[in-house]
Amino acid sequence: MVDSRKSAQAKQQRRNRDGTYADEGKTSSIPTGDVLERFEQNQQSNTGGAPVETYETGVKRMQELDQKLIDIANREYSERKFGPDDEGYRVESGLYVSREEFEKLPELDRDRYIAWGNDYMDGNEDAWNDPQQMSELASEAAEDGDAEVYLTNPELTYTDDMDYSFGEYLESKGCDPQSAEEGANMALQGHPDLELTGNTYPQVWPTDADNNHRRAKLFYLGGSKGWRVTFSDGRGDVNNTVIDYKKSDMGSDYYDQTNTAREAFKTAFDWVDGGNKKKKH
Repeated sequence: MVDSRKSAQAKQQRRNRDGTYADEGKTSSIPTGDVLERFEQNQQSNTGGAPVETYETGVKRMQELDQKLIDIANREYSERKFGPDDEGYRVESGLYVSREEFEKLPELDRDRYIAWGNDYMDGNEDAWNDPQQMSELASEAAEDGDAEVYLTNPELTYTDDMDYSFGEYLESKGCDPQSAEEGANMALQGHPDLELTGNTYPQVWPTDADNNHRRAKLFYLGGSKGWRVTFSDGRGDVNNTVIDYKKSDMGSDYYDQTNTAREAFKTAFDWVDGGNKKKKH
């Protein structure tokens, strides 16, 4: 894999086995001679648009593809593209490409990349142009305990580089600070231009210093009373709203605190971001 600087995405991940390739239990002969020529003549139907090539040429192409996917992963993370229910392919230790982007590749190239990226091609080089064999290799490689490339739910780490430390404030109000951070991570999806800061209560600021007309402050009301979100236009407070505590049937205070925090932060992010987007036009 191509070396790259790790971003805030680089965290230990839980494996989502449901998204890995299914092993169909099929076998196929290795294409050689006139068989390889037929692969070239019928490339679209046999390889789904992926090129028929030597393994050596394919490795060079995978190295180039690897860097492109890393660039996409960094861009998508900077855009805060991922949400809590989204799936992505881990393409580099701690870096993720959205399922939408990765699956734009021909299926054979996806399988090639997964098998190659997981070091599963040693002794299997002759299978490079065989879609069925590569599918089986990719499935086996993704299920390996040492796999580097597989389909999973990327962990949201958007708050990692933000300047805040309101843990004691939340604990004094009966809220687990980790649940608030998790809720904020979820709510930050699609909001790349906002900063979460504060050393007591959370505050939301636009990252664009020349366009910071709207801001928001969040106050935990204690116990199961939810949050109050106060809106400011840069000159003073103009309005506020209360986000009621979201009690579920899960039987977990942490789960309920996280969902309540998610709604509170989403309310703040939507209001601040929406106002500043209007100012840009």
